[in-house]
Amino acid sequence: LPNTGSLAFDGTDDRVEVPGAESLRSFTALTIEAWAKPTGDVAGESAILGKTYDGSNWELGLFRRPDGAAELDWSCGGFCGYFLTSGTNAFPVGQWTHIAGTWSPAGATLYVNGNQVATGTGGVSSLANTLNVFLIGAAELDGAPARFWRGGIDEGRIWSGVRTQAQIQANMRSTLVGDESGLVAYWNAEQGSGNVLSDATSNGNHGRLGASPDVDAADPAWSADVP
Repeated sequence: LPNTGSLAFDGTDDRVEVPGAESLRSFTALTIEAWAKPTGDVAGESAILGKTYDGSNWELGLFRRPDGAAELDWSCGGFCGYFLTSGTNAFPVGQWTHIAGTWSPAGATLYVNGNQVATGTGGVSSLANTLNVFLIGAAELDGAPARFWRGGIDEGRIWSGVRTQAQIQANMRSTLVGDESGLVAYWNAEQGSGNVLSDATSNGNHGRLGASPDVDAADPAWSADVP
């Protein structure tokens, strides 16, 4: 299938909010991935997609750090967490980059453009055990959206198992149908208009653009700029 659309975020308040759902919680193994294109640096870390534990600490998520490094974060189940990070400048401004993270109790791995860049402990027996909102283009801080993304995001995916490096490489440049085995959520940004980012899987993890069901200043823009 052709890839014709993405979402562009302004780095100020734009985000997509996906309501908490059973299919987005209590993972015993997972893979999270997306294409992202930063168009400018922002203060602190900027979030691609993920969810928080208590309004500040991450349950799981993908970030870009101010030094251009990619980062995978996940929670210990309370007020602490783990993270993996790539080398600096692995995630350049003005360029689409594919970021993927895998996690299981046996360990975690971070990939940039299909290349393994870091590995570490799994740390916990399960992840994302709450029904908290899942955010794209932002992360909560003190209970409110923050860490806003400036640039494009496309092809957001969550899988309910650890994808191998070969599987990540084989699929990262291809669009999916939505019924692939293990695929829990798939935001391909192909709508091109409207105030909902559709989940192409049968789980219905659709995201609302912006701060309200209506058009508002926090809506990311539909874009034809794609990886």
